[in-house]
Amino acid sequence: MKQTTDAVLLPFTFDNIPVRGKILHIKNIDHQVQTLDTEEPAVSQALAELLTSAVMFNSDLKTPAYVNFQIQSFNNEGHIPLMIAQCDVENNLRAYVKRSKKVTTENFADVFSKKDSFTVTVSDTKNQQYQSVVALDDQSISSTMEAYYDLSMQTKTYLRTFTHVEEGETSTGAIFLQQRGGEQILEDDWNRLGLILDSIKSSEIMPGTLSQEGLLLRLFAEDNVRIHDPEAYAFDAGAHRSRMEKALLSLGAEQCKDILKAGPLEIEDQFSGQKETFTEENLQELFGEAWHKSDGE
Repeated sequence: MKQTTDAVLLPFTFDNIPVRGKILHIKNIDHQVQTLDTEEPAVSQALAELLTSAVMFNSDLKTPAYVNFQIQSFNNEGHIPLMIAQCDVENNLRAYVKRSKKVTTENFADVFSKKDSFTVTVSDTKNQQYQSVVALDDQSISSTMEAYYDLSMQTKTYLRTFTHVEEGETSTGAIFLQQRGGEQILEDDWNRLGLILDSIKSSEIMPGTLSQEGLLLRLFAEDNVRIHDPEAYAFDAGAHRSRMEKALLSLGAEQCKDILKAGPLEIEDQFSGQKETFTEENLQELFGEAWHKSDGE
């Protein structure tokens, strides 16, 4: 089940220069990502950039696929051992942050380092999977993705992501520009676009301020911008109980019985923050005959 639209991606192209782009609005991230703390700006910005990157990447795939972006820190002194952003074939979004301690810094380099592992995993509908390890830049995830596109695709890319906290709610806006494959762009034109992106204020690009179309026409007034159909995304609000049931089945009936000795099982979904309770009756129904066989019956 999907919630109402939480994010809108608007693709566009330029008629006068060989560049394509996308502008993305994601509202109220903290409402959907239960592990996000609005008092940790460096973490909010990093998660916004990771989620933005996953959406941009997913929208470029030629066939529907499940995309998982994961940053894992093996540094015992690291603030964030794990950060995940996901986008599936139905444009459902999920994200998660695991922290080892309160993050007070506003500096990305104090939260992550080049030694951390940044892995991109893509799984298609035929269960074929491939992974790519991305070199993590110590400036931002956006600069990391720019370097990734430049290196892997040899294509000039800009990615700018902004976050804004107002009345305890965190929203994000992002813009992506990329040289069209196989075409050359004049260096002066590319540099001009970069200067335009650097002039954007976060208050301009947030959801609910300027419309996406209005912002594009204002930013690129000197260019001929062709706007395409928008794509809607929503945070995944359902199926958490079924995911929990799969996890319980993987544990096995015998281990679940041992856990039940302390009372009904309460499990929290790390992505949604939703809690579900499983009684002995629930588990009997879940395991079926296997539940009784574990008693030697």
